[in-house]
Amino acid sequence: HTYRSFDPRVFDKAGYRIFALGTSAQSPLQTELLVKRYLKKLKPSLVVLEVYPVMFAIDGAESAVDVLANDVKDIYSLKMALNEHSFIVYNTMFYSFYRNIMDSTVKVEEDWNFLGDKYIAGGFVQKKLSYFKKEKFNDVTLSIFGIQQKAFKRVIDFLKKQGISFVIVQTPITKNLFKHIKSTHFFDSTMSCFGEYRNFNHNSNLNDSLHFYDAEHLNQNGAELFDNIFIVLCHFSANRFLWILASLETIFIASKHAIAGKQLCLLRFLGLAIFVSSYVFHCLGLLHGIKN
Repeated sequence: HTYRSFDPRVFDKAGYRIFALGTSAQSPLQTELLVKRYLKKLKPSLVVLEVYPVMFAIDGAESAVDVLANDVKDIYSLKMALNEHSFIVYNTMFYSFYRNIMDSTVKVEEDWNFLGDKYIAGGFVQKKLSYFKKEKFNDVTLSIFGIQQKAFKRVIDFLKKQGISFVIVQTPITKNLFKHIKSTHFFDSTMSCFGEYRNFNHNSNLNDSLHFYDAEHLNQNGAELFDNIFIVLCHFSANRFLWILASLETIFIASKHAIAGKQLCLLRFLGLAIFVSSYVFHCLGLLHGIKN
């Protein structure tokens, strides 16, 4: 979902630079590899960990093969491959390392436009605009593989050790699909144990027919709308009172009603007033405690 949901162009307009380290069907095992390999180079002030229950309930072999075949080969590749316990992954690992040692890798010119997909600098893949058509889904209960949960915890521990702030989010899928995932509350509670977490599927104002190209992925209109919502929430995430205000602001953005600049400024002014007031009352409480 990461490279379909976070458009660097939207964040750039808001004054933020981002890079999406996402691959197809990426599980926490591959996330761990990418985080440990590239985080020190990217030096982010905030890491957004996008999670999806399905990725915690698979072995991650598809993404492992992709990473081994197309990225650098190092100790992180070896550790990730050995943790997969998959003959397909082992085979890809040995062949990739062999090609790397023998220097027989053929350099090819990448086509950044393929089957309606267009790569955008910063890790985003824009798909030709299309719309989701309603499908029927059966109820499903997803479990969390222990190996994936342990890998995710190692990622969290690594970020904490590096002193890098992070937030865990679940990007929207269609309501049509989300209502059939019966293990949602269990997954939400598990993710909340790791840190600040928000599931954007709860109370989502996105429209299945307008903002998605399939049951699981936002189309371009949906990605731009979601990114603007996300930027507002991240802007206010430092204070719980402002989280509430940001949610109110989200309603204005996600609805089809136009929001005037003055209204937006008023909301932000109210948020600042709440923050200042809460800080003043907190200080007064401390002074009262000292006097007593």
